[in-house]
Amino acid sequence: QLVAKKQFPSNAFFVRGDELAANNIDLLGLVEALDKINREKVGVKNKYLLLVDEITQISNWPLKIKVLHDTRPNLLIVITSSSALALAFPADIARRSAVITATPLTFREYLEIKHGTTIPDNLAKKMRAAFNSGINPLQEFAQALAVMKTKNLEGILEDYLKEDMPLSLKVSAGEYDAAMKAVTRKIDYEDFPKHARLDSNLLVKAEQLIFILTRVPCDGVRLESLANHLQLSKDSVSKILNLFEQSLLINGVMAEGRKKSV
Repeated sequence: QLVAKKQFPSNAFFVRGDELAANNIDLLGLVEALDKINREKVGVKNKYLLLVDEITQISNWPLKIKVLHDTRPNLLIVITSSSALALAFPADIARRSAVITATPLTFREYLEIKHGTTIPDNLAKKMRAAFNSGINPLQEFAQALAVMKTKNLEGILEDYLKEDMPLSLKVSAGEYDAAMKAVTRKIDYEDFPKHARLDSNLLVKAEQLIFILTRVPCDGVRLESLANHLQLSKDSVSKILNLFEQSLLINGVMAEGRKKSV
């Protein structure tokens, strides 16, 4: 929101890594330029916020982030990337950082932003506590329906399941679907060859696997059946599934009495 509204405070700066790379501008050189603009070494004595989007587009970015972190104790660096695989931190960076995963909208967030319906905190806590205790929260659910003032809960829930990413708030349903497909293809055909070194045959199989997973109920997914359908070994399917999880395309959960399931 700060970027969109151009409302950054004087002690903060935002830059895109792909723009730096396109203009052959070094990240460390950029920070030195900020020193001159601010007439002090930013992040040394006074706090300074540096936000770098698409950090993985900058060559040797882990070393440059490490140098900035070690030499400027009051410099808070926030880095983002559209590729979770590319943003895997080396050990020396991981010790100096905290990772925040941008998750899809919760149903409560979706209701508030998309439909202007706010579920009170106390009601949400009661429902969550009931679910965690294995209790059916019928009374709390009825209260939530009263707040929503709608009889078409099934339709709203169906829309949410199809459009739970923040992008859905800005574009039409058709544009959102096309964007999600583009993201998936980017991960498959750009990120996997570059960061996971999958061969071309497995890339095609990975795209087919995503198609299957989006259409088969989760309790119907079996490693053996996926391997047979794709004509791959179970080890190859497991490798692709692990890459999907690392890329945040799917989420692995522990099934009771079984190994991890999708």
